[in-house]
Amino acid sequence: MKINIMPFQKFHTGAYGEVNHDKTIADKIANNFMKKVTGYPIPLLVSHLETQGKLGEITSVTSEDDGLYADVNINDKGKKILDSSQFDFVSPAYAEKYKDKMTGADVGATLLEVSLTNKPGQPNMEKLRFEDEAESIQIYNLKRGESKMEKEVLKMYKEQSAAKQEEIKKLTDELETNKEKIKKLTDTVDEKEQEIKKLSEQVEKANEEKRQQEIDTWAKEWSDKGKAPAVVKKFKEQLLNKEVKKEFADSVLEDIPSINDGGKEVPNEKQYTETYDEIAKKMTEVR
Repeated sequence: MKINIMPFQKFHTGAYGEVNHDKTIADKIANNFMKKVTGYPIPLLVSHLETQGKLGEITSVTSEDDGLYADVNINDKGKKILDSSQFDFVSPAYAEKYKDKMTGADVGATLLEVSLTNKPGQPNMEKLRFEDEAESIQIYNLKRGESKMEKEVLKMYKEQSAAKQEEIKKLTDELETNKEKIKKLTDTVDEKEQEIKKLSEQVEKANEEKRQQEIDTWAKEWSDKGKAPAVVKKFKEQLLNKEVKKEFADSVLEDIPSINDGGKEVPNEKQYTETYDEIAKKMTEVR
């Protein structure tokens, strides 16, 4: 079990005044632990006392970005005590100026022991969690002192939670199925829109071809009536470009004399009264 036994922070105590737990002191403690300067395994105790003996040992100490972490190996006695008592926190005990027992030299900050406690001297300590340990000590803070009713409530909660999870899964599956259906429908709509667009283009093209054929027929009929080819051609172009209406072209061509095979004008049935200048002026108005 890995525990942050010394979060990095500054705080005040009645016994020591201002205390600064930072990476410098954590690095020193971790280094001295690795060197085994105390000469004994660092024990896990209760409330910094040895009256209940050793509950386990600190197997490794590492200085990380947010604090000093310790790996704890809990022994059988420790498991029994944890099973019958509730401890939410740990508290490290260390000497800032520890003297090497062999040389007497000051080797700096050294971890002496770690204790279980409910009143840690340093603030912002995380509560203990035992879910990574063996099944026999899983989440002790929750399982200790459970009554029969609490167990039944917990069982009911788990059953309800499982039912909700199943319902969520069912709804999620239905959502995915509906998404697939919507996608298929959307694809079908897109296909139909493409078909409609294609048909519309075909209809438009057919209508335009029909209109051109009608104008060709119209121009031929006027040419067959002996109207001046240049005038008929001009009106045909204007009709194709939708610059004039057929009614207007008909009215002008009606008034223009026909030309016979000999190139002479043939009078209309009604008395022709307009001059060529007037006809030219009329044609100019349509430009």
